[in-house]
Amino acid sequence: MLKIRAILSSFIVSLVLAAVGAFAQDAAIQEGHGIVVANIDRSVKPGDDFYRFANGEWIKRTEIPPDRSGVDVWTKLTDAQITMEDGTTTTLTDPELDLFFALLVVAGNETTRNAISKGLMAFMEHRDQWDRWIAHPELADTMVEEVLRYTSPVNFFRRTATADTELGGQHITAGQKVVLWYPSANRDEAEFGPTADDFDIGRVENHHVAFGGGGPHFCLGANLARLEIKMMFEELARRMPDIELAGPPARLRMNLVDAVKHLPVTFTPSPAEN
Repeated sequence: MLKIRAILSSFIVSLVLAAVGAFAQDAAIQEGHGIVVANIDRSVKPGDDFYRFANGEWIKRTEIPPDRSGVDVWTKLTDAQITMEDGTTTTLTDPELDLFFALLVVAGNETTRNAISKGLMAFMEHRDQWDRWIAHPELADTMVEEVLRYTSPVNFFRRTATADTELGGQHITAGQKVVLWYPSANRDEAEFGPTADDFDIGRVENHHVAFGGGGPHFCLGANLARLEIKMMFEELARRMPDIELAGPPARLRMNLVDAVKHLPVTFTPSPAEN
């Protein structure tokens, strides 16, 4: 029996760090597809070493010559010029960069791995869709979007109304707090019709809001998340076509993310590949 969550965590963290532009350059912080930190000083607070690494990446990028062809996300953040309300410009401070680095890693890890875990649960609970996926890999694009819609790993965010408005017959006053419930929106019959609660990997016109509704808060890692989900389910279908649930999932007690701690599965091992 394999616990699928265990293999997802290290795989996705490594992909996120590679996208940030830090992981592949520092052997001291990688080991296979896992994340390790060598020579940890146990007297420091948890996370300090992580932030030191982020700060070191920032320092290295400030020393790169002005010609920055092929820059990564982290380089763009260290170069970013921010225009304030009074028209002045500034850059991100060291603490802001450290926290942004943590946000990129955690947000890109916690959301995608739970979309994959819950997506596998959806496939196992709808075996006709799993068989359909194995038989029709050309459905990859619509499969990914349906996994995102159906799983909706982030439950909610809160925003502040900046102007008086009306939404769905409800008056909202500027300054009021508004909670956005993503699973509710992604099962809205007004948008998805009578099949809103169905798991359909061939669904078209799938205007879900798993990444947000657009604008400045739209998920920065949306394309990376799509690629990770596509890769994982392509390989699961190819290497483990007879995968089945071996018990109920162990869920994380958390209200922000609908998270799975462990998902026991069984499958017939395929021959090792060189």
